[in-house]
Amino acid sequence: MSEKATSLDLGVCDFAGVVADSGSSGVAPVTEAQFHALLAKYCDPRISLPTPLDCQTVVGLSPSALSDKKQWQDNPLVRHLITNEKLGGKADSRPHSAKAGSLLQAETLADANAAVLELSTEKLSKTVSMAMADVDANTPLHQYGVDSLVAVELRDWFAEELQAELGVFEILGGATLASVSQLAAKKSNLVQAS
Repeated sequence: MSEKATSLDLGVCDFAGVVADSGSSGVAPVTEAQFHALLAKYCDPRISLPTPLDCQTVVGLSPSALSDKKQWQDNPLVRHLITNEKLGGKADSRPHSAKAGSLLQAETLADANAAVLELSTEKLSKTVSMAMADVDANTPLHQYGVDSLVAVELRDWFAEELQAELGVFEILGGATLASVSQLAAKKSNLVQAS
């Protein structure tokens, strides 16, 4: 089908509604000119099909503004936007769990794939409340009840635990646990093997 689709996640718009009437909310607002520019860009029939990572555009929320505010850090809908940058400007490269540390020792990409598959199987089994033995890595994830909300949870887990940035559409759409795990192993900053 390959139809073009983009989700525009707008932050606070200062040109209409309550914010226009009451004032600032503490984050950079989206102006009317920026809003019209977004519509002009994404409604242009000449643009190519977006990649899974480019099809969801977030405007008006900067990671640095979010990381300073505790209420944003606790919100699962925007938590993935917050970078893992430390004060020195260096990303935190430590795995968040001891099991994810096995990725650092992987000598080959196949070893990394196997480690990620094991971790992913454990995470999926906990998320959908089923035994690990009942999870088949070659079964499409949607057959285990993985919908967009669970996909966002899995995406956040891949980013936090394995330092692998995946798009929600890479997890949905007929993907299997094996294919998602393989993609996560390739994208993980913890995997040194090639």
